[in-house]
Amino acid sequence: MKYTASLFVAFFILLALPTLVHAGDVEYARVVERSDSEVLIKRNTLTTETWFMCQLGSLACVETPSTTHITSSAGTPAYMQAYRALLPSGASSLSRSPDGRYIAFYIPATESRGARTFGVMDTTSLSIFTKKLTISYWDLLTEGVRYYSFSPDSKSLIYIDDSKNNPTLYQVNLEKLTASELTSSKMFSREYSVADVVWKDENTIFFIANRDGTYAWALYEYSLKTSTLTKIADNVSYADNLWMMGTNLLFTYADELGVRPALYDTTTKSIRTFALPTTGALPIKGKAVKLAGALTGTFFLESSRNSDTLLVWLHGGPYRQASVGYHPYFSYGGYDWVMEKARLLNIGVLKIDYPGSAGRGRLFAESITKQVGVKDATETAAAVADFAKRNRYTKVYLMGNSYGGYLAMKMLVDKPGSYRGVMSIGGVADWTTMLTALDTSIFNKQFGGTVGDANANYKLYNDASIYNRVERLSGQKFILIHADNDMTIPYRQSEGLASYLTSLGKSNSLITMAGEDHVFKKPESFELLCQSVLGLVDRTSTCDL
Repeated sequence: MKYTASLFVAFFILLALPTLVHAGDVEYARVVERSDSEVLIKRNTLTTETWFMCQLGSLACVETPSTTHITSSAGTPAYMQAYRALLPSGASSLSRSPDGRYIAFYIPATESRGARTFGVMDTTSLSIFTKKLTISYWDLLTEGVRYYSFSPDSKSLIYIDDSKNNPTLYQVNLEKLTASELTSSKMFSREYSVADVVWKDENTIFFIANRDGTYAWALYEYSLKTSTLTKIADNVSYADNLWMMGTNLLFTYADELGVRPALYDTTTKSIRTFALPTTGALPIKGKAVKLAGALTGTFFLESSRNSDTLLVWLHGGPYRQASVGYHPYFSYGGYDWVMEKARLLNIGVLKIDYPGSAGRGRLFAESITKQVGVKDATETAAAVADFAKRNRYTKVYLMGNSYGGYLAMKMLVDKPGSYRGVMSIGGVADWTTMLTALDTSIFNKQFGGTVGDANANYKLYNDASIYNRVERLSGQKFILIHADNDMTIPYRQSEGLASYLTSLGKSNSLITMAGEDHVFKKPESFELLCQSVLGLVDRTSTCDL
């Protein structure tokens, strides 16, 4: 590991202190393979990876080697190759109707293509029906888990589309397709985001949506025949597919205890969970909050309910969102664990969905176009200031990963007097060098190209710059954490900024996560990260796993 001298000494002083008494890991269990009678579940904690074979009937689970696989009788669908050559260029995510007559495909929008296409091929006539939609920003549907779902009788198709803002459901009557157009009708008028959908029978669907709030992801059953909507379960993961397995619906919880699969028995209308052993996840539970400027977030009240210190968390992406329990993504579970450790040591934690975040529709996601580090930084700073004032927090620290790490640094250099310090984890420090190297990322779109392109976008880069504002710093803590094998945001982004800060005589610490990539995997990395966060917010304890 690489440390500056001051942090190196502080870290080893902390190691001599008593271990934090609140034990617990994280637990993320997911189905990775399935058949009509059993499922293969992979469970991850920050320290272990184990595999279990579980029976659908008894729900009993037996630990099995990581090399175990479920042999499917279906084999590799022949249509994947047989019809691919007949589909339009770029067609992907092929899905076949139960009777084999139709093949649905999707052509994602790219910067050069500028449009997405939903399509269906009728294999009996080889007719192709499409709906092409112009997308000027970025194809956010590629961040989801499903595009299509065929009805069991192969007469209807439902797809998810966010062209009109929120990702929602559209239905296609396959028996009435004419000409070459894929005609469809929007199923719901109310605005909320749908993450996945699957058919129960010819008249009923299940879907995951945040109907009751940005973070209130729930499982619903909807009757197309009677228009009856029923909520089945709260705290459902939007990062996992729904699957019908006989009369059981397989779905995944994401709550204060972690992430785990469950079955909804459509006959008894009961929910059952697999008998997996548990190591005891560290419970976390926050509440959704509305913030100034129409922003939203989740708040985790400090353990004593009386603290002057607030830690603000900014997620990466930016097309990601906060959560009231463990995040559906395992890559965020370690951060949740770290922040819960801080909360237990009397630190309030506020996780903010800044402009550009997911869960609130395409318009909110697109709102930072050509305003990177300006609109998001300004509105988030205002929301933090208002929240801190109303809740009497006088010491505010910023922390974020990836894009959130950049945004945290930008907020600090914009208004250094408002914060005590910042921690950037794998964050972008210089957009000019970053985007010149990438050339085709979404951020090139947001900046209107690389510096020097014909559209003269120098002002956009200047407005987003951290380097041009670091002279404003006057002793605030500035911690940079970066993996030396980061293949997403190069290590030199943080290394270069640390060198520049040092050359200006500005306090900073660079911590290298040796042998790690953009997503940390080593237990010791999370222990070091946790220790560093406690140091940032002036807490003295250890946090061993």
